[in-house]
Order: sequence, then C-alpha cells, then structure tokens
Amino acid sequence: DNTDPPSASRLEMYPEGDVVLIIGSKKQQIRVDSACMKSASPVFRAMFGPHFSEGQGLSNASPKNIALPDDGYQAMRLLCAIIHHRHEIPPEDQSPRQIFDVVILSDKYDCHALLFYPSFQWLVPKPSHSVEDLLFLIGASYSLKQAAAFARITRALIYDNSSRYKFLYFSLSNIMPFNESLIGKHTSFSTTGYH
Repeated sequence: DNTDPPSASRLEMYPEGDVVLIIGSKKQQIRVDSACMKSASPVFRAMFGPHFSEGQGLSNASPKNIALPDDGYQAMRLLCAIIHHRHEIPPEDQSPRQIFDVVILSDKYDCHALLFYPSFQWLVPKPSHSVEDLLFLIGASYSLKQAAAFARITRALIYDNSSRYKFLYFSLSNIMPFNESLIGKHTSFSTTGYH
C-alpha cells in the first residue's frame, strides 16, 4: 500500500488532491492535484498518465505517495504553488538562489512557461544583491531566455563589480547551467535577444 494517513507536516497545496509528493532526502510532503500537474507539465502528464504506475488508481479519498528524492522541497513548493494558483503560499520576495532553483526545476519538468509572468518580478537586480545573487539571477534569466533581464542583470554585475572579475571567472562555472562564459557573451546576447 503506497498511501499513508495525513501528516501534520504535509503541505495541503490542494486539499482534495489525489497525489502526495514525497520530496528530497527529508521526505517532505506536498499534496497536489494530478490534473493540475498534468495540465502544467508534459513530464507530469506522462507520469500521471495511464501508462505508468504513478497514474494508476488515483483517488482523492486515498492519495497516492509519489517519491521525488532528487528534487528540492522549496523549489517544488514554489512550482506547485504556481501550478495550483496558490499565490498566497510563497513569500513575496524569493531569494536569487530560490529563483534559480525553481527555474532549474521547471526545466526538468518542461514547464518554463509557468514562470513567464513571475520572472518579471523576480529577475530584477537590487543594490542589496551580492555577486553570487546576481550570478544566480543571470543563470535564471539565461535559462528562461529573458534577454532584457539578462542584459539588465549582467550590466549591474559588470558595472558594480568591475574589480571582482577573478572571483566571477571561477564562480560562473559553479552556478550557470551551461559551459560558456556569460560575460563574454553579454554583448551579443543582449543585443540579439537570444533565440
């Protein structure tokens, strides 16, 4: 039996949901609606479809546990909140690292389009942002193909941190989800719009 009684620590993203996601090594739980998840992501559409065991016998009376051990809880929590239109759940200000993590997760589940409107609020450089914060925002804007945000954030990074290029050189490869120097690509990307 892959169902359990409700957990006191379980987040009821959708109280009548037919699936409980068991996330990460800490096995934190989020109850969701499989129909919402399928409508948002082709990966979840396949997972909760008729051809996989995860999609068999789904019932809101006895929600099925689905383990996602490789995913981060905070990123999945935010992604599920967007999918279920629970805008009151995430904090108003996401940290750059949280933004980066949810963008990478949306790439895994092929649902970047969900982040189109939130990204206009998220991908804004602030005076309080550290170099690392800006690098996370650059990675997020690149992955989402948000050329204007990419140009704005890289400009802030370059102009405000011109004395720190050595640090940036070694940091980029650890944060960016691709193997190329974004600083070197800044001019062509920001002017062409990245297609």
